[in-house]
Amino acid sequence: MYMKTFMVIYHQDTKVLFSEYEEINHPIATFNSWYLESDVSYDLLKKLVVFYYIGSTHNEERKSGEIKFDAVIGRLELSESPLYFNYSEEGLNFIYYQHQKIMWHDKENTYLLVPENSDDFDEDELYDFSLPLEPLMPSMDAFLEVKIKYHFFISQRGRNILRVDPKPFKYKSFYKKCKTCKNVNVVTIENMINGRVTCNVCEPSKQTITKK
Repeated sequence: MYMKTFMVIYHQDTKVLFSEYEEINHPIATFNSWYLESDVSYDLLKKLVVFYYIGSTHNEERKSGEIKFDAVIGRLELSESPLYFNYSEEGLNFIYYQHQKIMWHDKENTYLLVPENSDDFDEDELYDFSLPLEPLMPSMDAFLEVKIKYHFFISQRGRNILRVDPKPFKYKSFYKKCKTCKNVNVVTIENMINGRVTCNVCEPSKQTITKK
């Protein structure tokens, strides 16, 4: 199976972009290759956070996630997230997820939304008439507090760009900052649509106080 991992690496404290790397491999192997080629010290490594997404021809392999050092257990930990795609048109942002008409173009390293009648095109025509999609990594959006309003969500069952869920999202992006503790929480698609967002710092604290 073809799998290519794209990584962007930030400093956790300054949120400054530190490095970028890509390799035809799965995320952990790609990260190991980057680390072996770099001159990053172990102390600095503990200050970095890696965000990645996978380019693949197979839907089940299309994931995003992050790799960072966990000070409690003393090692690097990988957490996996869904990989979403954004298409912008006339000021509106459409999010796609596991849509049947999304294609990976390995020569250009990009995902494309192919036309509904794609069976009628040859390979060159298919690339010419397809629409480029921007990969979205929820954990990176939360880390950088990206302020983009997404308008529509098109699921795996959607067949073309005209069939959209008309219910607008209640939150601007894949995160919500807690008004109480200022913690930034990653928001799922379901929470964006339904408005169910709880702070993973304040809520456990409230439960502990209640139990006492």
